[in-house]
Amino acid sequence: MAAALGNMMRYSLARNSVSSLRDEVKNLKDYLFIQNYRYGDKLTVAFEIDEALSEILIPKLLIQPVLENAI
Repeated sequence: MAAALGNMMRYSLARNSVSSLRDEVKNLKDYLFIQNYRYGDKLTVAFEIDEALSEILIPKLLIQPVLENAI
């Protein structure tokens, strides 16, 4: 859990304001790892992302608030 939190902190503190969708999803998975520790079996998430989209650039931390609100 500490490694996932460290990964999230490094990701959010990086100077760039855009990120690839692949990196954004990796950050989301770290966030979900922490939330799974908190909620246990009450939380299930499935990712269905086309690999062709993995290198598109999006604003960093664009998806995480949506995920937070969904939880």
